[in-house]
Amino acid sequence: MKFSYVKVYSALLLRFGLEVFDLDKVYSELGWLGVKTPLNIIMQRLCRKGYIERVGRGKYRVVHPTILLLESLGYRWRDRVASEYRPILEYVVSRLIEYFRERLVSIVLYGSLARGEARDTSDIDLLIIAVDIPGNYSERVEQISRILDDVSRFRYRLWMEKRIYPLIDIIILDREEAMVNHPLYLDMVYDAIIIYDRDSFMEKRIEAIRRKLDELGSRRIQLPDGRYYWVLKPDLKWGEVIEL
Repeated sequence: MKFSYVKVYSALLLRFGLEVFDLDKVYSELGWLGVKTPLNIIMQRLCRKGYIERVGRGKYRVVHPTILLLESLGYRWRDRVASEYRPILEYVVSRLIEYFRERLVSIVLYGSLARGEARDTSDIDLLIIAVDIPGNYSERVEQISRILDDVSRFRYRLWMEKRIYPLIDIIILDREEAMVNHPLYLDMVYDAIIIYDRDSFMEKRIEAIRRKLDELGSRRIQLPDGRYYWVLKPDLKWGEVIEL
């Protein structure tokens, strides 16, 4: 029987879901598919195609199907995120997409994880832009909590396996609010990872801020401990007001 990536991926997804599995458990699943290709070759090919991911010696996990759909649209960001954080981030992103659907505008990862500097106490910082969301911000927070009600199991697994327990720190804005140049945008100028961005909304916003910073001659100063601060205008005069 001819080897089918989609058929094998589907069988693994139905059998193991998003849980980690090992090679011993795969043998019985592929047997009834009639696949004759050696198992190690199948797994290598599935990894190269991005359908599954190797998480340890002889251990794998299936990539979330929503994430594969995003990648088919050109949103390829997984390789820029530390591997131990990918399962929980895939879950969060997929839930947001499933819930907001056509109301979703952008999802942007920023902060230490986007910079490749995440520690065991680092948060997962996400900016969400959506339309038709509650005007009261506390209602938005409650909404996000309901959407991600099952995220604790991913955090628990991270803690047990890697001694990492990240909080999910989400800021959610509507399009009009996102048009204001918020200070947090400075965190996105160089290191943001755009996960989803309809009509390049946030890409254009970040690029506009980057051009403004260049005009001002702004500099980002890195400190020895990894933190940084901005000198927005080195030749600033007394009483002068800076607007981004």
